[in-house]
Parts: sequence; structure tokens; C-alpha cells
Amino acid sequence: MNLFESVTFVGACAAIIGTWYSISNSKKSVLKKIERKEAQIKQIDHELIMRYGLNSGAYHPYTSLDKRKHKLKNQIEMLKRYL
Repeated sequence: MNLFESVTFVGACAAIIGTWYSISNSKKSVLKKIERKEAQIKQIDHELIMRYGLNSGAYHPYTSLDKRKHKLKNQIEMLKRYL
């Protein structure tokens, strides 16, 4: 592989990575990520209701589901900053 072929290969790789990065951070992609995380939060809420009932409110024990829900909410806030 000579120098010209090496430079061409590196340039092609950089173009592919740049395209992937711009697509993954596009507005549509960020909105889809937010929707998926909100759906996960709804599933967690449903699971907490099934475990502790509607009347428990914030008085149920702090579980791993609560930790995951809090983490997802933080991730959603970070994604909203990209918009």
C-alpha cells in the first residue's frame, strides 16, 4: 500500500465516521431516543403500580426500578439539550 492509497483509505474512514456522527445526532434521531426512553419510563411506572398499587405514591421502597427511572429522566434531559 503506497502513501496515496493510505491517505485515501484514511479519508474514506473519516467520511464514514463523520456521516455516522451527523446522522446519530440529527434531530430526528434524538427525538426517537427520547421517545424510547419515555416508553421505558412508562413501563417502569406500570411495574411499580403492579408491585405497590396506586395508593402507594412516593412511599414505596426505593428500588432498582426507581434508580433506572431516575437515570432515564436524566438522559432525557441531556438529549433535550441537543435539540
